[in-house]
Amino acid sequence: MVRTDPLPLRHIEAYLGPEYAFYFAFLFRLTRAFWLPATLGVVLFAVKQDFGGSGSDADWLTPAYALLLMVWATAFVETWKRSENTLMLDWDLDARLPRPHVRHEFECEFRRGIHSQSDEFVGIAEEELPASAQAPLTEMTEASLPRRRSCYSCAVLSLFLGATIIGTLGLVVLRFIATELGGVGGTFDAALAMALFVEAMSYVYDKAAYMLTGWENHRTYATYRDSLILKLFTYSFINKTGFGKGRTARLFGRSYVEPCLDWAGNETDSCMDELRTQVLVLIVCTPPSRSSARSSYRGTQRARRGRRRCNARARADRARRAQCGSCGSRGPRPPFAR
Repeated sequence: MVRTDPLPLRHIEAYLGPEYAFYFAFLFRLTRAFWLPATLGVVLFAVKQDFGGSGSDADWLTPAYALLLMVWATAFVETWKRSENTLMLDWDLDARLPRPHVRHEFECEFRRGIHSQSDEFVGIAEEELPASAQAPLTEMTEASLPRRRSCYSCAVLSLFLGATIIGTLGLVVLRFIATELGGVGGTFDAALAMALFVEAMSYVYDKAAYMLTGWENHRTYATYRDSLILKLFTYSFINKTGFGKGRTARLFGRSYVEPCLDWAGNETDSCMDELRTQVLVLIVCTPPSRSSARSSYRGTQRARRGRRRCNARARADRARRAQCGSCGSRGPRPPFAR
């Protein structure tokens, strides 16, 4: 075990498997490593504000900080490779044969054959084996079914991506108008609208991605996770990069000018203050919006379960009354008879 990681990784690996143990080890190490760039970022921000904000003599610190982040990321990746090899040696993973875990939701039929390393089913005919041997019964499905369903899922999710791009462009136009009418306050309002739009679209897209990935009928959890991660990462990359600036724009016969503004509302040559505003609003608004969405979803689910229980009780009561009515026509029942 890595000596610098106090997590019970061996117990996690024994109970949940190596994938989850590697996840917790990587997350713990990454969280600790973030302290260095976070501290330097706060110092850089304080120094630049002391020198007068964007457009001052301290602007050279920004590319220096970016270069430092590149060095930090390279060093972190290399140290994580050493830690990963140490964990693999400690858990003796090289001596184990990988066993794919079949999903319980996998809709399949059983035929005699095996699955290759690429998860392709290879059928074995009875005449190809000796008389005393018999091929194992293995779960399988049509090879083209998951691929065909994946294409359908990509087509559906592409509509979400298109709607997100169109909505982002619409919010950029809204920022043009809000900045001209409200100045810095309009910039904050546009940033808030962008944050709410990002979280709402992310919530809807995540639900659709989980549903469609399950519908694709992947055999193993590994292929299921790979497909889901690809969908979520692609959308997050597009949905979280909605900051764009344009100097001028012509909309509905009117010309709009959007200069870069600092936090005091003065025009500058750099848009870093507006970018910080956008990121700050996203960071502040993301946890409450997610918590409210989850709370409303859980409340809806509880209300549905409550209605189902009430309906089930009402049906049981009606059935009991009908049974008692039929028993009453035959005569009184004994007091303790069931």
